[in-house]
Amino acid sequence: MWWALFSAGGVMAAVFIPILILIIGFIIPFDLVDESVFSYERMHNAVSNPFMKVILLVIIALPFFHFAHRFYFTILHTGIWKNKPVLAFFSYGGAITGTIIAVFLLWRV
Repeated sequence: MWWALFSAGGVMAAVFIPILILIIGFIIPFDLVDESVFSYERMHNAVSNPFMKVILLVIIALPFFHFAHRFYFTILHTGIWKNKPVLAFFSYGGAITGTIIAVFLLWRV
């Protein structure tokens, strides 16, 4: 189960993070599109849609599990920490906590 979440999170990160870097790092600062495209009202209306909330939750939550899996095995294989249950609790528990926070924040929009 953790490996499937790791794999899906890696795909989400590989596909969407470069797009977000392009939009946030280049398109918006250099005014390559009209300001109305990324206006608050337009973005709020888009995020208020329940279908978009589910999409955003998937895009946000799956990379959390990707990181948790990488973190767990990196710490385990380097020998920094030997207690597997505690390490799993904190790494995957952090991903679950991040997902719960994302659900809460998306619910409030």
